[in-house]
Amino acid sequence: MKLLKTIFLLHLIFIPTMNAQSLSVGLGGGFSSMQPERYESFTYQNSSFNNYTWSGKFVELKDQKNDQGLNYSGYFRYGLPILPVNIIAGFQYCQYTGSAGNVTVESPPWSSLMYTNGVLKTKKEMVSINVGVQWEISSSFITPYLSFQAMANRFSETSLEIKTNFGNLYEEAKTEKKSRYGAAVGAGAKVNLLPGISSNLEINYSANNISPREDAEKAINSVSLNLLFFYQLF
Repeated sequence: MKLLKTIFLLHLIFIPTMNAQSLSVGLGGGFSSMQPERYESFTYQNSSFNNYTWSGKFVELKDQKNDQGLNYSGYFRYGLPILPVNIIAGFQYCQYTGSAGNVTVESPPWSSLMYTNGVLKTKKEMVSINVGVQWEISSSFITPYLSFQAMANRFSETSLEIKTNFGNLYEEAKTEKKSRYGAAVGAGAKVNLLPGISSNLEINYSANNISPREDAEKAINSVSLNLLFFYQLF
């Protein structure tokens, strides 16, 4: 009798959170804020000197602000039968802009100065391929969930606009492309809007360059707030 009561109680607890097998496709976007990179060097192409290319270095870099930008995402979501777990896979694209109010850089060979001071503006793109899981805490009209994702990230060349106190503009300065692996944890809520249509409002914290990381490379972590709309295929 006690065994039957126990089975009945477990039935009441877990049945509301069980999923039917399903496949949904989703699109959306949001806002991302990323810790700025610590730039050590850059490549500058001077169009006034027959496109002369020069490799410069940062001597000092202060007052950096977080890189920020809008992101765009696309996902597939597969709901496992019985378990309250979804398998998710997709991509995210974001163009980040950042700045630093106090930089010192080496002066190019055509300058009589050894160093120059100024300000920095940056622009870069990041594309992420993500695979992970969502665990639904409960199942209702509004379904909260926790998530974990593994990430493969591709950073574009970073365009650097360095304007010195003397008015010189290194408008074609760049840093190299790079690829990194990372992970993200998040929390959100799924809202059923119409039959077969739902939305996800979520916040994610991402460690974008866990591996491989160069010796002098700082952690590049980000936070994103996203809204996605899903259509259930079956």
